[in-house]
Amino acid sequence: MPTETAAEQVCLRLLARREHSRGELRRKLLLRGYPEPAIVEALDILAAAEWQDDARFLDSFLRQRLEKGYGPLRLRQELRERGVRASDADIAEFAAREFGGWAEALRLVYARKYDAETRLPRAEWARRCRYLQQRGFLSSQINGLRAELGIVPL
Repeated sequence: MPTETAAEQVCLRLLARREHSRGELRRKLLLRGYPEPAIVEALDILAAAEWQDDARFLDSFLRQRLEKGYGPLRLRQELRERGVRASDADIAEFAAREFGGWAEALRLVYARKYDAETRLPRAEWARRCRYLQQRGFLSSQINGLRAELGIVPL
């Protein structure tokens, strides 16, 4: 039967590759057959030794995903999947501190993908909107971008 020491070793190997949330580590250990008490003990030891820290994971994760061009809806969903609780305010504050806010992050994503053309056929504008929505941006943010850039769907 796996022990807390073995669970700690598995977690340390995973953490050596990248930051993991407590929820991710717990899920991975459960899949490997470790009992819940051994998992809790191992995760508590790692947290006390500062090998695992959800706040550090959150910063690392948000920075990486924002640089890839993901918006607030997508980030919230991905954090939920990883077992990390973060308020919308925390995520927005991070976006403001690192990228100047959601409007600027959206502008960067749009500029990376599309040219500065302002007169677009409706079908093309709809395609661009779908792309931005799939990245996790709100419709209100996308409409704000359209107004700011002066894009006129024909």
